[in-house]
Amino acid sequence: FVEFFKAAGFYGIRFSEEGRYQKLCDVLGLPMSKPWDMDTRKNVKSAFDRFSDIFDRKGGNRLEVTRGDAFLIYLTIYGLYNLQDVSNARIESNLDQIWNEFLKNTDDVSLVKDPEILEKQDKPNFFSIFTSQDKGFKGDTLRIAFIYEKSAETSSWAYAHELGRQYLRDRFGERIDTIKFENCETAKLVSDAIDAAAETGANVVFTTTAMMIEASVKAQIKHPDIYILNCSVNTNYNTIRTYYGRMYEAKYLMGALAASVTDGNDIGYAELCPQYGTLANVNAFAIGAQMVNPYARVHLKWTGLTDGDWKQELRDENIMTISGPEINPPKRISREFGVYMVADGDVVSNIAMPIFDWGKFYKIIIDSILCGTWGNSMLTRDHKALNFWFGMKSGVIDVILSRQLGYATKKMLRVLRNGIMDDRLNPFDGELYSQTGIIKAEDAPRLTGEEIVNMHWLNDNVLGTIPPMEAFDLRSRELMRMSGFMLNRGEKADEGSSVSR
Repeated sequence: FVEFFKAAGFYGIRFSEEGRYQKLCDVLGLPMSKPWDMDTRKNVKSAFDRFSDIFDRKGGNRLEVTRGDAFLIYLTIYGLYNLQDVSNARIESNLDQIWNEFLKNTDDVSLVKDPEILEKQDKPNFFSIFTSQDKGFKGDTLRIAFIYEKSAETSSWAYAHELGRQYLRDRFGERIDTIKFENCETAKLVSDAIDAAAETGANVVFTTTAMMIEASVKAQIKHPDIYILNCSVNTNYNTIRTYYGRMYEAKYLMGALAASVTDGNDIGYAELCPQYGTLANVNAFAIGAQMVNPYARVHLKWTGLTDGDWKQELRDENIMTISGPEINPPKRISREFGVYMVADGDVVSNIAMPIFDWGKFYKIIIDSILCGTWGNSMLTRDHKALNFWFGMKSGVIDVILSRQLGYATKKMLRVLRNGIMDDRLNPFDGELYSQTGIIKAEDAPRLTGEEIVNMHWLNDNVLGTIPPMEAFDLRSRELMRMSGFMLNRGEKADEGSSVSR
């Protein structure tokens, strides 16, 4: 708040969560590091006061959300223009459209971990006679649009989702029709693509990166009859639903595998930038390695840093076994993916790779829309942001092993995989230590899904830090901002984490 006050020069905007003053500045396109000019201060203060007055008159002052939180949500969706140059009636109409966003707590995200909830029909009762219920898609052909930030030829992420789109076409045949929009790298291009999809009669739109979340929310308000889903985790909007996979389960297996094939104790791990869920991936990998070799050390490298050469750093540290990106795009000639081994700077063997099977994920979602379970009461009874967060048991996460691995190694991984599938094994069971101390005692309950997604600490055998946001390149910073993962300082572990004893 102190830094914000120095820049804005006025009091009154109060938030319920750390990091939101910085996000407000980001949304406004204003710095928090230097004072704003007098006209800017006056305009923002006037916009906030006008918003607060209308928000309170509509009953917002009786909600748990603060005026500052509501103001930030409104600006994120509609922009400052829609508080300065439109009528009160227009602002009231905008508030009506997004009112559900104010009915939840700022951290109120429901992680749906079991896809079976999407298979359950509501039981009929007396009152259901008088209420409309979702009985499934009524048309002949369900039209589905996929929005990619890049192309499948240049991006491994887009390529993986494109495989998912093709899987749907193979499984559903003439019951569905799909269309894709590539290279949607800005919010405007995403919005234009969704508008174009709507014009072609799309019933469902998948926006496939967290960068698209805000454009997706705006589009959902504009196109309320379309199912719009965004591929992200822990994003706090209940206007749309989001989806992601529990990749940490596969990373746990990869860590155990890497430790089993490494000569020595040192393993490399490359990750783009800190986001919700990525630290769980790092820690699960480190815990898996530690389980096989108690002396294992995981050298964490952030590939999205502005100043840094992670490959050279690993070479300088003589790291021979590395966990890199999950998959390569089809036209990029490289073997630096999955868990691989190097010698003299060259990849000599690919050992295994974790995968997102987006086709199976998309099938679960499309099945629920076609059969009418998408709107069942178990999902809609609370004012919560819904995030479908499925794992290995549902088939949306898996690992592919090299044929060169010995039978004993494969047997070990099969035992671990079966333990995860049966929910008998979890990397975050038992005693847990971060770089600064104990996180969880041995007899304490396993970490909840929310605690796993929200990790801000690194396991005690990880060599590395969580750098401040400003250390990353533009795209990484935008990903961190969009996901809400706000870190304003470098740290080895979250000093504010509660310890379960």
